[in-house]
Amino acid sequence: RRLVKHLNMVRAIVYLAGGVLAGAALSENKELVTDVLLSTGNFMKMLSRELLQLEFQGKRMSEVPVVKDVLVYFSSLSIEREMLSDGVTKARGFVRDVVGKQDRIALEQQ
Repeated sequence: RRLVKHLNMVRAIVYLAGGVLAGAALSENKELVTDVLLSTGNFMKMLSRELLQLEFQGKRMSEVPVVKDVLVYFSSLSIEREMLSDGVTKARGFVRDVVGKQDRIALEQQ
């Protein structure tokens, strides 16, 4: 139960950080940012599924308790375009607010 709680927190942080970074990097092209995040998420899901089958030092990753839980979690994520798009929109707004405040501060200091 604690692991699920922590994984949900990690998931929220990943979405927020990804949205903010992508919004800052490509604030003028929301669709491209959303597509990149969606592709990255889908790749992560596919990779997690494959890693579950990987054998390392005579053990499958699906037999290692914590590793299995993390890989199962990531392989079962539901990544929705609408949710990512909303996150990018919010990140763009946040970045513009921060940049606007920095511009105002710079003008006041001149």
